[in-house]
Amino acid sequence: ATGKLYSLFSEHGAKMPLGCLRLEDPSVLFTHEPRFADAFASLESLADLDITCEDETTAQMLMSMRSSLVWVTLRLGGSRWLSASELYIADPIALLTSSQSTLRALTVSNAVTQPAGPEAYPRVRQLTLKCVNKPRTHDYAQAFPNVYELTLDSCGTGTWEWDHIRKVNQDEQDEYGTWPSLHMVKGSPLDLYLLGLRCQVPLLCFEGILTVDEDDQDTAVSMLRSICLDATPIRCDFTSTCSFIVNEPSVLTVFDSE
Repeated sequence: ATGKLYSLFSEHGAKMPLGCLRLEDPSVLFTHEPRFADAFASLESLADLDITCEDETTAQMLMSMRSSLVWVTLRLGGSRWLSASELYIADPIALLTSSQSTLRALTVSNAVTQPAGPEAYPRVRQLTLKCVNKPRTHDYAQAFPNVYELTLDSCGTGTWEWDHIRKVNQDEQDEYGTWPSLHMVKGSPLDLYLLGLRCQVPLLCFEGILTVDEDDQDTAVSMLRSICLDATPIRCDFTSTCSFIVNEPSVLTVFDSE
């Protein structure tokens, strides 16, 4: 069956009017038929790609795509099992260079970024980062300079690293720059705290738990105050999972003081 499917893609793939492709675990398919990677890369009409990438073959396929992708969802594997020379496999900035001029929206899970290079995706307006441990704010700001809406989900890490990660992010933005026109940022207070944004963000949307320890109100208040002082929002929204904090007098003082 895989042989017939490969023949179909290899002979007619470039002419197929295929606009959307989802590959849940392509490494299994590529193990049975490695030439599938070249066949998928040769497709020219894809605009929407949803794919898991945790191996070198899939990474090379993405980097050689002939389609001009517009919407991409990447499920990566993080850096735990990768050597220094293999980190590009989990780096969305490196993987999507063939669509630099067309990509508009990116959702990525378990990503890592290497030191910022010359790659830039000027048309990306929506960026969603999921399960990104220790996000490097400047790397994303340089690669996706015109992001309008930024969403974060579960970017938290150990309490002993929160302040360090935030300081590194702020120092890099102070030295190299940050987003010029970011309009909305959505995530938990911890997610936004780690980013250490050095730009105004008119709309902050808080959702999820306050910190890793929901009962630690003092830390939550401190984080909210720091976030609001840096981003100077015009409006703050709290989703149902986070709205209980507005009944806490200590949290309300953050907004009274602004």
